[in-house]
Amino acid sequence: MTQRKTFEINTVIVKGDEDSFKAAINRSVLGVTYTKFKRKHGEFHQHSVHNAAITKQICNWLYEYLLNKSELRTERESISDFKLRTTLSLNWDSTGKITGVSGIKLCVYSEIAELNVDELVLVGKPGQIKVDFFFSTIDDQSITLRTNLPTLLESMGKENFDYNEHDYLTDEGRNMAHVFKVDRVPTVVIDDKIVVNPDVKKLRKELEGAFSPKIDAKGINFNFVKPTTNTLPKNLTINKKVSNKC
Repeated sequence: MTQRKTFEINTVIVKGDEDSFKAAINRSVLGVTYTKFKRKHGEFHQHSVHNAAITKQICNWLYEYLLNKSELRTERESISDFKLRTTLSLNWDSTGKITGVSGIKLCVYSEIAELNVDELVLVGKPGQIKVDFFFSTIDDQSITLRTNLPTLLESMGKENFDYNEHDYLTDEGRNMAHVFKVDRVPTVVIDDKIVVNPDVKKLRKELEGAFSPKIDAKGINFNFVKPTTNTLPKNLTINKKVSNKC
């Protein structure tokens, strides 16, 4: 029995003209096929003409269908004035030959408004993130984290952090623990957030979340591309049940 493979792909949202639509599907279908089967070498490459031809036929059928939908045409608008995004599932045999396409969903979008911003600028110099590490020299987890934490800060730019270590077994360390309300080790305090015995993945997530640069916008311009009441062709029937799948 021949092994079959199926994979769902999504194109980016593109302009509704024929060239843009077909280019998006070609990039997605042939690109995903190549990525998944390039290790097959000769077995896969023998299907290149077939795969290109079937992709072309998919594009032609879908676009021809849209062109024939009278609801998408008015005196001032055609399918080219909309935006398109396609989702479909590709079916291949075990060597990468496209054997079919299923689950096709083609979403048609209308451009209502446009936001233009000349520049988003960083306001001031971001302050350092305060990191205080409480550890014990006789605790294995503390010893491991005492090695991993500085390495992690280095990888994220050590200039972004004000890093301090506190030995919980010393009087000074216990005093600082009292100030920060720390009662166990290892503990990392990131600004005002207490993180107890984190692994590296958790620690990275918390440190990344502490970055909060402030930005300011210059040259903001927001305009409706067309009046909202005239956005869609008058003869297009709208189903009031809204779906968020597109």
